[in-house]
Amino acid sequence: MRRRSFPARPAVRLSALLVLAACATLGRLAFTEPDVSLQEIAVTGIGLTGGTFDLVFDVYNPNDYRIRSTRLEVGIDLEGTHFGDALLDRPLDLSPTNHSRVVVPVRFEWAGLGAGARALLTRRAVGYGITGRVFLDTPVGDRTVALTAKGNVPLKVLHARGRPTRRRWKTISTSCAGSPTRPALKWWARPISASRRPRPPSTWGRGRSRS
Repeated sequence: MRRRSFPARPAVRLSALLVLAACATLGRLAFTEPDVSLQEIAVTGIGLTGGTFDLVFDVYNPNDYRIRSTRLEVGIDLEGTHFGDALLDRPLDLSPTNHSRVVVPVRFEWAGLGAGARALLTRRAVGYGITGRVFLDTPVGDRTVALTAKGNVPLKVLHARGRPTRRRWKTISTSCAGSPTRPALKWWARPISASRRPRPPSTWGRGRSRS
């Protein structure tokens, strides 16, 4: 006796329901472009041929899901002068409905920037213009966001990394007849006895026995 084979209709229907549910979920995931704003420019080094500074961005992801920045291209102008282009190609995770701090280093050269370029980096704020693109990996597919902005941004000068800050003291030297140049003595503010008080430079060399 032959057994009748029945098609697995419940399994087919379940698979179809899962596919429809997944499509409906993706349909409800509306993508909104992240908000990218330049917060400050931090000058990290200045030399004879050029220098480096960091572009500090604040990136806000308004979506309810995590997205990833795979590549960021940006060009920077300061007071109408093009200072350079930068590329950040390491992946960056952007949390849902949250702000992220993104730092993009830029290297520039003085050649071709003009005589007033060095003076721009001594200000507290500077006018800027940026253009570029941000490449994103999202649950709804790859997206490319154009980056265009201009305005004024704070300018911060950072100390050289790895070098401690040293205070420079002004040294005053005096010379007496018959004696080499010696640094001036530092007098204490509090009164001390006359016997322990240091002798002024004008009396140096006196009282010595002569052979």
